[in-house]
Amino acid sequence: MPTVPRTVIHVGVLIGVAAVSNSGRVRDLTLLDALGWAPGDRTTTDLRDDAILLQRHPTGPHRINSRREAFLPAGARTLLGITANSRVLLAADPAHDLLTIYPCTLVATLLTYHHQFESTAPTASRLDRPASRPNTQPPPFSATEPAAAPAGRLPVVSIQGEKP
Repeated sequence: MPTVPRTVIHVGVLIGVAAVSNSGRVRDLTLLDALGWAPGDRTTTDLRDDAILLQRHPTGPHRINSRREAFLPAGARTLLGITANSRVLLAADPAHDLLTIYPCTLVATLLTYHHQFESTAPTASRLDRPASRPNTQPPPFSATEPAAAPAGRLPVVSIQGEKP
């Protein structure tokens, strides 16, 4: 049987999913390897509207432990609704030495809106026949333009729209 060619698109960001431990730590060895983070490395934490950003910094208050787990401060976890054993999406950006943590509830909400909009958007096959209902609704989310980011930091894009 012939093999299907694999298309690899490099976007610079690697994605993983991890469970948050009772002590507020997460681990994905593939992502930590890509970032070059090792036990003893220090990290700083920055909280955004919908994510926790970890960045390696020589004087950061938290360390990657011997099990290669990154610590998420309790206050940040609480504000984002992340509890022990919650799943989170991890996005590693090696070019900026940045690990971003998103609650899976946010990811699920965005995917739900995406699929709801996709199911009502016109497609080539739908354009050939009359629509049963017009699609006059804009997508429920729109991204605002990112503000200029400080040197070495990624711009933050805010997601705005209707709440579920």
